[in-house]
Amino acid sequence: MTWYEKLDFTEDPYTKKDPLLIPFEKMEWDRPDLASAKTKLDKFLKDVLGNYRVSLKLFGPHGCGKTWTLRLIEKLVKSQVKNPLIIDTKIPYLEAKFSRLYSLFIMGLERTGGLDKIIEAINKNTGSTVNQWANFLRDRDLAQCLHNIKHGSQEQLSKGWLYGEALSLSDLKSAHIYVRLDSDYTMFKIMQILLEKSSLTFDTVVLSIDEMENADVSLARGLSDALRDLLDSFSEKFVMVCAYTAHREDDWIDFGYSEALVRRLDYTIELGQLQKDALVEFIRTHNSLYRKGKSKVEDQLYPFKEEGLYRLYDSMEIGYLYPGYFLPNCGVLARIAVEKDSEVDAKLVNESFSHLRWLKGSQS
Repeated sequence: MTWYEKLDFTEDPYTKKDPLLIPFEKMEWDRPDLASAKTKLDKFLKDVLGNYRVSLKLFGPHGCGKTWTLRLIEKLVKSQVKNPLIIDTKIPYLEAKFSRLYSLFIMGLERTGGLDKIIEAINKNTGSTVNQWANFLRDRDLAQCLHNIKHGSQEQLSKGWLYGEALSLSDLKSAHIYVRLDSDYTMFKIMQILLEKSSLTFDTVVLSIDEMENADVSLARGLSDALRDLLDSFSEKFVMVCAYTAHREDDWIDFGYSEALVRRLDYTIELGQLQKDALVEFIRTHNSLYRKGKSKVEDQLYPFKEEGLYRLYDSMEIGYLYPGYFLPNCGVLARIAVEKDSEVDAKLVNESFSHLRWLKGSQS
């Protein structure tokens, strides 16, 4: 039996996980110290449910829970909107290019089944010929590409073109496509058309863009114009969420993003540090999401005592008092408590400093 099973957890509740892989049932707003952020999130979600075009800017330092919050938004939208399309993208640190964001967009569209549904909706609303599709989409190559996918003609080549792969002229010719998809502008226009036409079959479309701090100034400027134009092309049923790592809201401008885009974003949420007076409720809520359904544990704070949480909090460097750093230390202490058949009180925390990270005066 593992240490966490001995505590009646279904899995390790403290290890760092990719938020995109966390099941919805283990996600719930657990930050009682961020009442203002929760109020803004509730208003934002109300606008989403009202079918408005609405946008949100989300920021905070590493470990504060930005990607986790994006995932929570996905859960809340899916639980309240009958037929949403939700596409997660990001600007990866090692591939900070619009082409990479675009390929992640197409990947998300295909993974969620959105691409097939859009193709079916185009076929239903236009007709069977490529010319009819081209008139409807205002882009002949995209029309030919989707028409090929629909009818199984040069499907792999067509998908390769849609992903922006460097196809040869002979490959393009065999797929009856004339222009390579090799510029940021053409990729953005394809992205914009697909998002616009998604309204044919989806009740709400949500596009989230994470890690926007990774863009260099040149990309940030171009992306600002693209996202502004994208927002302006919708009047309803479109949601955009932009997330970036920063200590200050104005860092957004320093990264190169424009004031014009800022003015289009309806809500701004800052995810701040854990507050000491909210620790107990935070851990209780977090633990409850991972505890077995028929657990005999009476207090969800277990295996922690309040004094243990406070001692850990006081021992950590102020710059690391965020869930992404605090919870892993909780995991170390919980395992030690199981090994000692004890609970996490102040004494156990003091005895465990050599196993912990991000402590005051520590080089780890």
